[in-house]
Amino acid sequence: MPPPARPPRRSRRLLLGCVAALVSLLLAEYVVRLVVPASRWWDTERLDYFEGQAKIARGSLQPDEELGFVPVPDGNSHDAFSLVREEGPTPSITKPPGTHRILFLGDSVTARRRIVVGLRALWGGGAVEFLNAGFDGANPVQSVENYFRHQRQLAPDQVVLTLHNNDLTVTSTCLCDARGTLRICNPHNLQALHIGLYRWSALYRLWFLAGYRDYMTDDHYLDLAEPVAAALRRLRDDLASRGARLDVLLLPILTPPADWNAHQLASRERELVILGELGTASVDLLPASEELCAAKVPITEGPGDLWHPNYESGAFFALAAAHAGLFPAVPEFATAATTTIEAGGSQRIAIDAGEACAGAAFAVIGSKGLQPPLEILGMRLPLIPDDYMATTLAGAAPVRGVLDAKGHATVELPAPPPPAGAGLLCWHVILVDGKQGPRKLSRPVPMIVRAR
Repeated sequence: MPPPARPPRRSRRLLLGCVAALVSLLLAEYVVRLVVPASRWWDTERLDYFEGQAKIARGSLQPDEELGFVPVPDGNSHDAFSLVREEGPTPSITKPPGTHRILFLGDSVTARRRIVVGLRALWGGGAVEFLNAGFDGANPVQSVENYFRHQRQLAPDQVVLTLHNNDLTVTSTCLCDARGTLRICNPHNLQALHIGLYRWSALYRLWFLAGYRDYMTDDHYLDLAEPVAAALRRLRDDLASRGARLDVLLLPILTPPADWNAHQLASRERELVILGELGTASVDLLPASEELCAAKVPITEGPGDLWHPNYESGAFFALAAAHAGLFPAVPEFATAATTTIEAGGSQRIAIDAGEACAGAAFAVIGSKGLQPPLEILGMRLPLIPDDYMATTLAGAAPVRGVLDAKGHATVELPAPPPPAGAGLLCWHVILVDGKQGPRKLSRPVPMIVRAR
């Protein structure tokens, strides 16, 4: 019987080479795990966060070579003009006659519409279109460039840009590209990330992090100061050339400045300098935030979230913007002596509806929130029907009364009890019966009840 055939020498060498390579790879993996401290790697929570980001943003955000990431036009969350679908139907390029068109630019604060809903509730009459181009993680450089790509053709009469404390740094986000590959996206790099390999291979982690740079750190917090200033100047000049206006809302971190880090304080100072040099209308929302925080009114969307206002604080921020002349005023014939009062106290509201309303009956209607005006009780009220509204509607004097010969009155509104351990923000409007004409409705007056 002939001896068995030996494998060819070449194949044997290849096999030995593969075995040697595998042993070397395993040895290198062991050495890296042994030498490099675990603190050097991303933890499971961060990987889960990136994976969750990509799932949530699928069909809504996409990688972009120039900007890092942008909304998907005509995607899940934004329409063909890269506008948030929730704000309303896709507008036509040609604006209806007599309509004031407002475009909002910004990051997730804008996209989530908390302040925008408050502004819609407070709008003071006339036809208006509210267009929202916010998208998660955007900084002003991305927002302005996206405006020139998609929204400039809509010729807004007014652009309101929200400038946040972290808008002078580069934000990275994890997205799926067209091939389904996960990428950590920022304007400097669109680096592919295989989360499974990252979880199990120290060599892959070492290779990935060698090419990845985290810009969301203290020492990079002001990297975009000059590009942001240039983008705002470009937007301002473009709008001015068409007779349109730019307004900026400066939104603080939603905690007292004493709790801010040094780089966050430095960012705010730099943003104030940028806005001063820009010379356009701006509204600093820090005083409004501080007033709510001092009364312990919950102002964030969730525990530990210091960036996103809830609907209640969004409405209060909108009122601050209204008082600064952000949009045409509604009749403001009711004014409060003070906004914040102690639990168990009362708020004094002075009414001056004019002599034409002398002898007219009035009623005070309250609510714990604002919303775009709806038909309620035959009126277009910006209030939310709730238990507090039912209480005020059923109340007696001083919730109801009659104006004197000059159309004046003063009411003392008892504060509703706040929740245990927290403050309360509620709103009141004054409805004056139209004795010699149509009914008059005041702008909502806020009442902040301090926590006990």
